[in-house]
Amino acid sequence: MTVELVEDQDTLAGLWAELAERSTNVFATPEWHSVWWRHLGNGRSVIAVDRARELILPLEVRRIGPLTVARTAGHGPADELGPIGRPGAWRAMPELAAAVAQVAPLLIVDRVHHDERAETDADAAPASERSDRAADAGAPQSSRPLLPRRKVSRPLLLRREAWPVVDLPEGGFEAYLAARSANFRQQVRRKTRRAVRELGLRFRLAEPATFERDFATLLRLHRIRFGERSVAFTGPREAFHREFAKVALERGWTRLWIAETDSGDAVASLYGFRFAGVESNYQIGRDPTYDRWSLGFVLFARAIAQAAEEGMREYRMLLGDEGYKYRFATRDPGVFTYAFAASPVARLLARGGRAALHLRGRLRRPSGRSPRASDE
Repeated sequence: MTVELVEDQDTLAGLWAELAERSTNVFATPEWHSVWWRHLGNGRSVIAVDRARELILPLEVRRIGPLTVARTAGHGPADELGPIGRPGAWRAMPELAAAVAQVAPLLIVDRVHHDERAETDADAAPASERSDRAADAGAPQSSRPLLPRRKVSRPLLLRREAWPVVDLPEGGFEAYLAARSANFRQQVRRKTRRAVRELGLRFRLAEPATFERDFATLLRLHRIRFGERSVAFTGPREAFHREFAKVALERGWTRLWIAETDSGDAVASLYGFRFAGVESNYQIGRDPTYDRWSLGFVLFARAIAQAAEEGMREYRMLLGDEGYKYRFATRDPGVFTYAFAASPVARLLARGGRAALHLRGRLRRPSGRSPRASDE
């Protein structure tokens, strides 16, 4: 594989959008990255691109102490990163790391999803078609000349994070429920009926005309539920999410659910995305005053049901090992963060980072759960 390094994101816009669509990852879109750089990026942008135009790896490069470090751009709020391309792109990480070592001896690749199921099902393009696409596209503009590659270490696994997934079968939500336990089916139906009967609960999705009000409702309910335990919308992240959710809504990706009582009170909210045949839950909020109606559970059931009925093939719960996610999930492939080092100092720093992450995990509260969400 031949890899070049590009510093101008605009020269890759069309290719980037196409590869993000293939990856089924909303966090891989150029829209996510553009907004991220405006609010959260710190350093300079470098993008590793293979000459066959099959994958890219956007990076943030900056100096940390004595070392120049490259890290996947979009990190922090993104729940899935890594190489962007057709399923199986993650297998190219060693070649990408060798090229990135030209500018940074330490590469951190965050939250890689090893989607082996998608690799099996993917329609692999013939080699002649890939060659034609590469020839038509030409070499990326503003690319760095290729330099002799530096030898990099084997990937060092820094951490694995829970990432539950609901596989949605043909036949819609009823087909999904039929494969679950009788107890689970009864709870979904009974709790939904009760909330509708006693609260007059109704559900709606944010539209452009209601977005600002609905996003403010999400923030209010999230803070009521989680308080200072959640950092999802603190500091510049609030402005980041507000801008990205609005851009994504214009493209039909944002799924901002609001649950309201018959008196018009908003009591629960779910912020997620629908992209390339996959729906995802990102954040939630709810009023604990209504805990006895299990509104979080009911709202999840509604969102998953609509995704299933409208032909989505997966509902991703994204990061977190909260118990309520596993009540719905059919599997947990996890996401993995790796380090690649091209110098002794870089290897030392990478190993120190792994130790620090391990210690931080041990020092979490007994449940080991992320403060980003909780049982619903």
